[in-house]
Amino acid sequence: MNIENDDNQPEFISSGTDPVGKVFQYQSKIYRQINSEYKNSILEFLHSDLYSVLLQKKFILPATIATDLPFKKDSLILEHPKLPCPVQPYEWTFHMLQDACITLLNLFLICREHGYTLKDGHPWNISFYYTHPVFLDFGSFKKRTEQDEESFQQEFISSFYFPLKMWSQNEFYFAHRMLSDDYYPRFDFYNQPFQKYNRYLWKEYCVYAAKHHLNALAEKTIKKRIFHDEYSLPSLLKKIRKMKINSTSSWKHYHDGILNDQSTVSRYTSLLELLKKYDIDSMIDLAGNQGAFSLFALQHSKIHSSICTDYDEGALDVLYCSTRTENNPIHITPVLMNVLFPIHASNPAERPKTADVAVALALTHHLILTQKHSIDLIFSRIGAYTRKYVLIEFMPLGLWDGLHPAPPLPEWYTRNWFRTNFQNHFDLLEEQEICTNRIAFLGKIKQT
Repeated sequence: MNIENDDNQPEFISSGTDPVGKVFQYQSKIYRQINSEYKNSILEFLHSDLYSVLLQKKFILPATIATDLPFKKDSLILEHPKLPCPVQPYEWTFHMLQDACITLLNLFLICREHGYTLKDGHPWNISFYYTHPVFLDFGSFKKRTEQDEESFQQEFISSFYFPLKMWSQNEFYFAHRMLSDDYYPRFDFYNQPFQKYNRYLWKEYCVYAAKHHLNALAEKTIKKRIFHDEYSLPSLLKKIRKMKINSTSSWKHYHDGILNDQSTVSRYTSLLELLKKYDIDSMIDLAGNQGAFSLFALQHSKIHSSICTDYDEGALDVLYCSTRTENNPIHITPVLMNVLFPIHASNPAERPKTADVAVALALTHHLILTQKHSIDLIFSRIGAYTRKYVLIEFMPLGLWDGLHPAPPLPEWYTRNWFRTNFQNHFDLLEEQEICTNRIAFLGKIKQT
């Protein structure tokens, strides 16, 4: 791609392995450059009934042909709406993964009705527009063949269905590792010792593997009858819809009914009063549990969007299930991640900064006193998630639960110590005691 203005270089953000084209960001907008050999097929898709149906059903986001960019005039370049926060499959909760599965299967079945198919059956072509799953890869649409359908089906089962099935049997760790591992053949299920992890999944795996190997030896008519039986796409859709999860987690119920507590409402109101003094309309709520503060801020301030992160899958799944909707979505994006030790695109150095303020409420005392992390590490990681400001609570009584005597504290754990370290990383704008054991520090990112 040739750029006439060297001061405005595009930033490529796709993997670079898609033969159809590349996705890039240019002047805060998202574009897709289509390679010349695929130009006609993409234009045909954009003018098809399938494209209109998928837009109407909100399976995809609209694309417009960009004509005013300083690129080669013979290139086909599409402009796409920008996601509030790109969310990767390993950042999804169980019900996010389940809804993404259902979305991809329904999308494929609609494509089949219109003579199209999808080249890919993996989860990396789906993300979330707030809490609504959308399919992103326009290069995956192509005219249908039977070979493409079987390829999609096999990839879907190995990379989408098996992790979800494992998760539904309360094997969160192994399901999440399958989604987050960067080892290339991580979904080669013939090499995965599922029997060590879950006997129910292993039984299902054996049935599928046996059928698959039998299909390879059978004639074509027999192959169709066997392979497209239990694991036909409509059957898979039914199986996935029925899947449930009954697991609990350490912090899943921490926010239950919290917004009915007047002391919490008063505290949240005081925190929002601090933020209202500054130019803030988006936030990232770090370790936000069920997103109580995010939801309160969206309702009672000019903040119009929030990213709520937490590493407790159960708590974050409660947030997702309570806010998912197709029409008039609540402007909140759940992200399953560890604030201090994120993986891959969760890393703040690799994720585009989309928030004006990073909020860390009732968090630092756990990280400092229980997990023994350095305050420099904590502040540097929190600051990496925001463009402008940070709002961090200090707990002067440490791990006090409000009911029993406060546990003893190290001598160095003081308000002055916290302030000094805070000022090493941020310009201190506000310091206010909000309530017992809550002191709010509002700061601005230091200019370098």
